[in-house]
This record gives sequence, C-alpha cells and structure tokens, in this order.
Amino acid sequence: MASGVDALDDAVRRALYRRMIAQLRSAIRGASEEQVLRAIAARSASGSIAEILAAVPAEAGETTDAWAEELLRGAVKKEEMLEEAGGTYTTGQVAQLLGISVAAVQQRRQRNRLLAVPLNSGEWGYPVVQFSEAGVPPTLARVLAAFEEPNPWVQLSVLLADDYGEGRIIDWIHAGDRIEDALRIAASFGHQAAA
Repeated sequence: MASGVDALDDAVRRALYRRMIAQLRSAIRGASEEQVLRAIAARSASGSIAEILAAVPAEAGETTDAWAEELLRGAVKKEEMLEEAGGTYTTGQVAQLLGISVAAVQQRRQRNRLLAVPLNSGEWGYPVVQFSEAGVPPTLARVLAAFEEPNPWVQLSVLLADDYGEGRIIDWIHAGDRIEDALRIAASFGHQAAA
C-alpha cells in the first residue's frame, strides 16, 4: 500500500503531466508547418519541445515567462554544443576506448581530468571531441583544471569557441599548440563572475 507521501507525489506528478501535455498540445496546434518541421528535426525530444514552445506565442491573457524562455534557449544551446562536439560517449564507452575501468573513468571525471556533461537521462556524457585515436591529449587535464569554476557546460562552451583566433581551443589542445593561451583563457572563467 502506498503511503500518503507517495500518493501525494503521484497526484502532483499526474497534475504536472496533464498541465504539460495540455500546453504541448496547444503549442503544436498553433504552430506553423515550418515550426513543426523544425521541431521534428531537433536532435532530441527536449530539443523538439524547446523548438515548438519557443516558436508559438503565449495564449491570449497569458504572460510570457522569461525564465522558462531562458531555460528553453539553454536547452537548445546545449543540444547545439553536443552536436558540435560530435555527440557524447557513455562512461562504459570511454572505459572501453581508454582501456580502463568504469570506476577509473568516473574518477577522472570527478577529478576534472575528463570532461563530462550531465545529460537529461541523469547520466554523464563525455563529449567525443576531447578524444582522438591516441586517447585523451595529455594537456586536456591541465586546461580543465585551469577553470576557476569547473562547470562542465562552461568548459565545453569555451573549448568549442572559435572566438580567440586560429581555431577552437580544443583543436589547440589536440595539436599541442597555444597551450599557455588555452590555460590563460580557461583561468579567466570564474574571475569574470567574481568581478
């Protein structure tokens, strides 16, 4: 028999489910054919949801929820970054690729020696772009450690950025070039937030 807390939890979840389905149904009905096709083309279910909700204006009398819009934009940006990063490997795939145990992969992630981002599934995804046939560039751990605040999404964004001239930082790391520049740029993240 379910406890009162479990029953309340189930009732709240059902209410949330009904609310979300009603909103999605309304958004899909109000979307243009082009908006629906863009939503279908998204890489994931969360990307499709973000596309369709971002494309359709709020119902009459409804106020726009700026925070929700920011969350949707963030979800879309994360999907784009993962696509640019070549997708992700699972912990097991990384263990096999590097010839180490799953526990060793998790330890490297926790020690900021491998980059992994939290996925919607609750699992960690290891961006493919950090790996090569030789494994992981030895300087990657130094660059990751240079970030004052080790937020994996910020780290991935910086590694993929082509804003610093002469290619992306991750490409410098793979080539063994401009490592001091990469370290300086990585170290600058966290200082900006404190300023």
